[in-house]
Amino acid sequence: MMNLKPAFAPARAIVFSPVFTLFLTVFLLGSQARGQAGTMPATVSAPGAQAPTEPSNAASQTLEAPWQPAAQKQIDRLRKVEVALLVLDANGQPVPGAQVSVKMSRHAFAWGVNLDRATVEKAPPLGSDTPVWRCFSTVSPTASGQWTSIQPKPNARQFGDMIALAGLARGLNLSLRWGTLIPTDTGRWPGFTAELKGPALRASMIELVRTVLAEPALSADNMDLLTYCVPRPGASPSVSPAQVRQLYESVRFISPKLSLGVGFEDAFTGERPAMVVTTLDSLLRAQVHPDVVALECRLAGKVTERSLRQTVTAVTDLSFPVYITGLEVGGWTPQAAAQGLETALSVFFSTPGVVGVSLAGVRSTGLSDPTAALLDESNRLTPAGQTLENLLRQRWWTDINVVSDELGQVRTRVFAGWHKIVAALPDGSRAEVEVYIAPTAWGATEVPRAVVVQPLN
Repeated sequence: MMNLKPAFAPARAIVFSPVFTLFLTVFLLGSQARGQAGTMPATVSAPGAQAPTEPSNAASQTLEAPWQPAAQKQIDRLRKVEVALLVLDANGQPVPGAQVSVKMSRHAFAWGVNLDRATVEKAPPLGSDTPVWRCFSTVSPTASGQWTSIQPKPNARQFGDMIALAGLARGLNLSLRWGTLIPTDTGRWPGFTAELKGPALRASMIELVRTVLAEPALSADNMDLLTYCVPRPGASPSVSPAQVRQLYESVRFISPKLSLGVGFEDAFTGERPAMVVTTLDSLLRAQVHPDVVALECRLAGKVTERSLRQTVTAVTDLSFPVYITGLEVGGWTPQAAAQGLETALSVFFSTPGVVGVSLAGVRSTGLSDPTAALLDESNRLTPAGQTLENLLRQRWWTDINVVSDELGQVRTRVFAGWHKIVAALPDGSRAEVEVYIAPTAWGATEVPRAVVVQPLN
């Protein structure tokens, strides 16, 4: 399974004046990110029995905004890695003039989608080349991974939905990102918790985590242990920063290698971006240091690059990596939704510290805005689906052909991920190798990846 735990340490201290400045800036800009109301990540309907059709020849929803060229350069710098290839013959001698192809099969960046059980059970046969589905490297549950779904009663455990999702992930060679386990909204906790207070409540939460980690069919290696919900009118905070610290420390004691995140629902709407910053400030002061911050993103209408980037960098400037979850981009028309999706994906992929993006769903059923769907009811690509394919399988994809120099060498830049490299030597022999090109850790100096391509007898 792919571990999303970052290769750098989270912040251990905070300077308050920059945080206060970020708070004010995000508060002023937050209203520009228009989001759909809602308190739960959107779910998806089953895609039906027929596999998605190949992308059409329709024109791409390519943006020509002034910020786009700089964003693309940033993507190339952040998401690509220099590779030094050496082509050798069977005797170990360098081979000049070899025809070398480098073809990508999957991104290292966590491109994902949220799924429910209906989608898992009724999905058509999926393969590594199924449009839309082939764009993803990770899957996440909708509500099926949350406390009330897993443990509706004190002595009951229901893992059926999560096991089905984990099976789909294994079958497609995808990673499983757990997502929200415990929401802060007590109205979404199991009914029996109403009688639990203080140590008894914390013990119940810790036992829940133990049970999840002990289930062999799940192999959970990351989760958003706690997700801050959009508050209901009149609702009081369910957990204090001190209680959060105690919970996180207890879980780390149980499983030191588990990547623990903290989530925020509807993090880009209205005053929510400012709330994210102030909550993280309070957690840092309470010595709570999550490994990643998961931001749910629901957008509609005009999507602006500036407000999106400001919201994300307000978190990454605190040295927290960010995972965008439940991304849903609607619009006045399907074409407008597609352009908004391209804006959002371009911003997130070009922002240092963003480690993954999961979309809210595949088809319109269950989404807040049907224009955000990637496939229509006939399982054909929508404008948004076409945009996703164009970006993740063309613009941000490696499929190149090069020729080795007089020393048998090739130097090129490829997107981090899984690749197949094939060399056709002048003598008619062939050599191939499958390699994983790891991304450069956030803040680290890029080191070229050396790969030897040699036919073996």
